[in-house]
Amino acid sequence: MNKPWEIMRPVRGRIRLAMGLAVAGVLCSLASLGCLALAMRDLLRASAAYPWPAFLGALACTLLACFLRLQAFNQSHYAAFRLEVILRNDLVRHLARLSLGELQSLGSGPLAKVVQNDVQALHVFVADSTPLFARAYAMPVFSAALLFALDWRMALAAVGVLAVGAGGLSLAMRGRETMTRRYHQAREQVSAAVIEYVQAMPVVRTFDTGQTTFGRYHRALERYLVVLTDWYRGASFSSRFAIAVLGPLPTLAALLWLGAWWTVQGQLDFPVWLALLLFGMGMAEAMFPMMSLAHMIDQAKLSVARIQQVLAIAPLPPARAPQ
Repeated sequence: MNKPWEIMRPVRGRIRLAMGLAVAGVLCSLASLGCLALAMRDLLRASAAYPWPAFLGALACTLLACFLRLQAFNQSHYAAFRLEVILRNDLVRHLARLSLGELQSLGSGPLAKVVQNDVQALHVFVADSTPLFARAYAMPVFSAALLFALDWRMALAAVGVLAVGAGGLSLAMRGRETMTRRYHQAREQVSAAVIEYVQAMPVVRTFDTGQTTFGRYHRALERYLVVLTDWYRGASFSSRFAIAVLGPLPTLAALLWLGAWWTVQGQLDFPVWLALLLFGMGMAEAMFPMMSLAHMIDQAKLSVARIQQVLAIAPLPPARAPQ
């Protein structure tokens, strides 16, 4: 398995279906916002006639968007459960074909972590992240297209705010693969030191004061603290800046200020301004979860690497039938 995501091949079709349903839900959400903008335009132009068609269209699109989102998560969860069963069966069958020496060198703790924790991490990634991943990319793209179709000046303002936030996000995530690897290694060393200390407790109580085994735990904990401190110092300001700018409020403030100015000047129609505010808010809100999604992707990559490392161990040759 050279490619890291080759391990998801058995459920790739269902994952694509889940992401496609999530994108369809995004389109329905945008259609709902468009219907609301049309309803506000009709109210401003003819306040005596209530815009029932536009409001009913917004309600129908909202319900359809919720249905599609639920179906997307249903499909991703089905894919995650199927992948979990497949991977655990493959791992158990493969471990049964390894030599006892190989199994002892791997250790029961790391093997249990691969079979249980790493497979569970992939389950969480497939079940929860794939629809959100599709939505996080589809919503800004379609919203930006609608903004440019309505008014290119306001679209540039909204995209400019998000570009500044994306720049801060890229700085916060600089070197994140290395830091994520260091973080998980340090955390695993702490867990191993705790298990070693607990398992050696009878020997410690009989022959040792606890300084040796507890010292290993203390050193592992100090290394873990160093990794966390380095990560925080390197990404604290840029991550807080990105979180602040990628939230909906900065984009809303820019669109409110510029839209009010151009509306007063007669360069922008008020209904168009309302539509721009709605689409701009949707675009900014969808960009916000990208940082947490990137962290889940890094975690899934580490889990895939550990699973593939176990599956790549050469098994014993099959026993020959007696002649």
